[in-house]
Amino acid sequence: MRSGKCPKCESDEVYLLQSSWTIKNHITISWKNEALLDFYICDECGYTENYISKRYNTNISEELPRVADIKRKNDELRARENKPKDDDYYFEE
Repeated sequence: MRSGKCPKCESDEVYLLQSSWTIKNHITISWKNEALLDFYICDECGYTENYISKRYNTNISEELPRVADIKRKNDELRARENKPKDDDYYFEE
């Protein structure tokens, strides 16, 4: 989508809605940090992708756990508890 081409319908009618402090599309990272989102929208099929805006420092790595770390902890817990790999079991700190 960032290239200007829709991955679903291959249209080049892709538009960008950039967040700002007045157009506030965001996700909350923590009580003190939020990340503004930029939306890429296909006018042909309606497919949308959103990305954290690179224009603002969000410190995500300081606030959120890495998926690889969660997966490793899940695998350790599953092995310890003899749970199958396909069981939905998520580690929470």
